[in-house]
Amino acid sequence: LALRPAAVARPSARRGCPRWRSHGHAPHWRSRRWSGLCLPATRDVDALHLGAAVLQTRMEEVYTQVDVVLVPGTSFPAPLITEVDVEDSPGFLQVLAGITRCTQPANYLGQPALVLPMGFSADGLPLSMQLIGRPFGEGRLLRLAHAYQRETDWHTRVPAL
Repeated sequence: LALRPAAVARPSARRGCPRWRSHGHAPHWRSRRWSGLCLPATRDVDALHLGAAVLQTRMEEVYTQVDVVLVPGTSFPAPLITEVDVEDSPGFLQVLAGITRCTQPANYLGQPALVLPMGFSADGLPLSMQLIGRPFGEGRLLRLAHAYQRETDWHTRVPAL
């Protein structure tokens, strides 16, 4: 089962996207809001409902065997600011989709999840892991994250700039 990130839709392909007051907001916020306002929801609603039901059933099966699912926080080390500061470039939505790829399934299903630092790449960039819990399992996730951070010091380290 593969998920296609909804954020790769091209905003320019959609007419009638609402306008909003953008002054006073950071450029990244405006771009993210624009991408959210211009998703072609009318064509995807049925597919989203079906996909959610299939994924929810699969996750219920998984949670009969485990309490928490451990997955990457991102599929690559933390990017440099110059790599993600692409707000008005044509590749912005692809960059955003890449950064959020691993967190989208839990968000989509409304499952509790959190991301923790877990080390550094060979290039010295931060790496992360994500814990995904059962519905209403926030307490367990927070206790597990707290125990992890008591035993490690990754959350106190910073990359060399």
